[in-house]
Amino acid sequence: TKSSYVMNSIDHFIYERLSDIHDLSEDVVFTSDASLAKIQKRLSIVQKHYPIYRSFSYFDTSRVRLIDTENKGLGQQHSLSKYWKKLEKGHVVMDISKSESTGEIVMHFACVVHNKKGQKIGYVVSRVLIDELYKVFGDVVSKSEIGNSILIDLIDSDGTILYSNNHPELVLKATHPQLDVVNNY
Repeated sequence: TKSSYVMNSIDHFIYERLSDIHDLSEDVVFTSDASLAKIQKRLSIVQKHYPIYRSFSYFDTSRVRLIDTENKGLGQQHSLSKYWKKLEKGHVVMDISKSESTGEIVMHFACVVHNKKGQKIGYVVSRVLIDELYKVFGDVVSKSEIGNSILIDLIDSDGTILYSNNHPELVLKATHPQLDVVNNY
């Protein structure tokens, strides 16, 4: 029951963030080829209303950061990291990795921005500290009537450990040691 609750909570958390970034990518400020000043203002307003987000960035089609709500990495081309590769295949993506601009472990939520003619004109990216995701299931572990014996390992589709209260030193550094068991389940 607790596992099911945690999985549903994580699912809901991620779904909400993906919906947020998708909706933002369709905002008229982005789709109407607005000035960078207007885009900056819109991202700042969104971040104030949704403090769960660490920051928002807007990139051109070459992955050059044009706007960042923390003013980090402006004018720099972002490396072709995992979520950029995912964006080549999809419209909206999520990835957990170390942020190039902040050095923190974050959940990146990214979406392609199209103008009214349907042409790709850029990307909007949000960052949520991984601690926000941990809060989703932290209460379940801390309120467990069996104490600290609930062990949680959260892994991505490649088997990379995203969270572990069993082996925290392996987070984002290793694949799950029993990945073959997990894959066969």
